[in-house]
Amino acid sequence: MKSAQIAYELSDKARKRLAEESFDINKVEAAIKKRAEEGFRDLRIIQTQPFDLSRTPSARTLEDWLEMNQLRYAWFTCLPLSDPQCTPSTPEYSEIAVFW
Repeated sequence: MKSAQIAYELSDKARKRLAEESFDINKVEAAIKKRAEEGFRDLRIIQTQPFDLSRTPSARTLEDWLEMNQLRYAWFTCLPLSDPQCTPSTPEYSEIAVFW
């Protein structure tokens, strides 16, 4: 039973770390400015791993920052890329898009 607990804690730490990297406000702000300078009116934050990070503290902090700066956002359901001959190993997950 201890192995299962350790595995859960390690995977939880990895997901939190991924969320902190993906939803870093300074990086998101810089990416928004770069996209806007290129003429776009949206930014999709693409995750490197197919985990639903929408309920993490980092995601909620980003949502608060977006609302404070009057930016709109939406979470989109994504399907993991998989081999057409195999069943997907992970379920659907959410990614965020920001609009201005």
